[in-house]
Amino acid sequence: MDYGSEPKQLRSIRLTDTAWENLAELAAKNNLTRSEMIEIFARQSDGEREWGVGSRE
Repeated sequence: MDYGSEPKQLRSIRLTDTAWENLAELAAKNNLTRSEMIEIFARQSDGEREWGVGSRE
């Protein structure tokens, strides 16, 4: 994915094994990496998210 002149930086996150594996499956289904999935999710507005994450109901 191309984000123009905005370089990526190495980050560290903590996830459960379940979250890590689910992220891998979701990324594989979309032919992406885990990193790309996180980037896409983080760049979406609340209204664009399809997975129910961020819902505060």
